[in-house]
Amino acid sequence: MQYKFLLIILLLASYLAKAEVIDGPANFRAKPNGQILISLTDGQNVESGLLKNGWFEISVAIKITKRQFDNGYNVKKGDKLIDFYTNKLIGVALADISASICRTSSYGDKANEMEILGYVSKSNIKPNSIPENAIDSAIKKKIFQLQYDSLKSFLLKEEYKKESLIKKTLPQLTEYCIYESTVVDPSPGYRVGMIFENNELIDIEHSRPLKIVNSKEFVILGRNKIFIVKPPASLSVNEFVKKMNKANEGAD
Repeated sequence: MQYKFLLIILLLASYLAKAEVIDGPANFRAKPNGQILISLTDGQNVESGLLKNGWFEISVAIKITKRQFDNGYNVKKGDKLIDFYTNKLIGVALADISASICRTSSYGDKANEMEILGYVSKSNIKPNSIPENAIDSAIKKKIFQLQYDSLKSFLLKEEYKKESLIKKTLPQLTEYCIYESTVVDPSPGYRVGMIFENNELIDIEHSRPLKIVNSKEFVILGRNKIFIVKPPASLSVNEFVKKMNKANEGAD
């Protein structure tokens, strides 16, 4: 059973969006400038939504028991909250937490999760843990010189995962992506990705603003945009955009 539980956690972790990191202790609030619900520990991983008016909407995942899941557990003031993935203390609840901002999931008797939604100030998210900041910093004005060989260590460090959606229409290409947070979309797609032809970076896909690149952006299916460094061999820019849209048709 222990092995099965660990396997479930590993499988779940493989589909997680890349976590932002708390610069704390941080006040986790019910709404911007609202009631403080939890004091989050420094270094805590969170899933973060878009920055709005100086506040990030975030979520934390805590471990609950099967009994708590079955009985509709509500977090009470003073409850110790344990991270679902690391089994470490997230913090202590400083107030009762409404069920309206909680989502529960069960993966078996020993894997039950509660996701709690709330807000933290911009100053409480470590800037270098934000994927868009990392890619802006790494690429800057050298985008047309970038290749997979030079980006390989960056992709590994930033937890990009090799994906295959683009291979539906362009099998010669390879893509590495980070998924969007479930705070933004309960069925998340790509948040940011890089597509390569052989060793050459040809495209950067993103759902949140990026500061890099002086080239034209193209909107593809859903809400994502793409920066095209150069289209694949034998394709025009417009033909490449059509192939990207075709690959995204019917994607979960």
